[in-house]
Amino acid sequence: MDSLQDIYRMGSFYLSVYSDNLNGNTITSVLVNKEDDNLSLREESSFSRRKSNNWQDIFIIISIATMSLIAIFRAFYFRLFQEYLSIGKSLQLRQNFELAVAHAPLAWPNIGFIIFYSILIGSAVMICDLFLPNSSLIFPFSIKNEGGIYLGLKISIYCFVFMIAKLLLITAGTELFKLKKVKLIHFFTYFRLSLIFALFCFSLSILDGVFGGYLVSTWWNWIQLIVVLFWSGRLVLIYFVLNKIYTFRKLHLFSYLCSSELIPLLVFFKIFLK
Repeated sequence: MDSLQDIYRMGSFYLSVYSDNLNGNTITSVLVNKEDDNLSLREESSFSRRKSNNWQDIFIIISIATMSLIAIFRAFYFRLFQEYLSIGKSLQLRQNFELAVAHAPLAWPNIGFIIFYSILIGSAVMICDLFLPNSSLIFPFSIKNEGGIYLGLKISIYCFVFMIAKLLLITAGTELFKLKKVKLIHFFTYFRLSLIFALFCFSLSILDGVFGGYLVSTWWNWIQLIVVLFWSGRLVLIYFVLNKIYTFRKLHLFSYLCSSELIPLLVFFKIFLK
């Protein structure tokens, strides 16, 4: 005890005993206050459970598998990969999708990139969750004590379903507001920005894993702010893109974007900022 105190140079520190075969229901934990020799019981639920010691292996496997997927998409769909992940083109008011629009939105190449987008988000969540054993941070859609692998797979499915639903919503909105010619530009602009941001999130999760989970657990509020600013900025950019390419009444375009972008955005904020 004295050696540990000299190493950490702290007035107090905590020790834990870990065993793979431990049955928590058969033991109790007691904290002793050395000043007044009083005993105080502390409930078992207040102690953080130690995660499996193979989390580093899982981190490496997830990272290598996802980066291999990135390499595969870049090799087999090089030109489409460049078109989707061009940051310069994504910020232009006159969007160009020569290769993407050559296929139907639900054709295999575009579906493949939607799956790719979903896997990037799911992998980022898996990696970040691996390094949060002692954090009170809970991801959106997560359940207490839910495994990180299961959570990442679930969010991947959510992202895929959401992107398909987004296409259907845009299709319905353009039919309702008589704006059929903006459907493809709107959807591919939205999806390209989403894919770029997903790649950024995955890269951030790799960096977070290298630093042992410090980034996400410490800067979570700032990360939430960045996500909110990105989603809000995307809405503004889409407005200017559609207004630049086509001539609409401002109120007509704004009404269309309220139904297809603003209302889903408010729902997302409510879930993400819970």
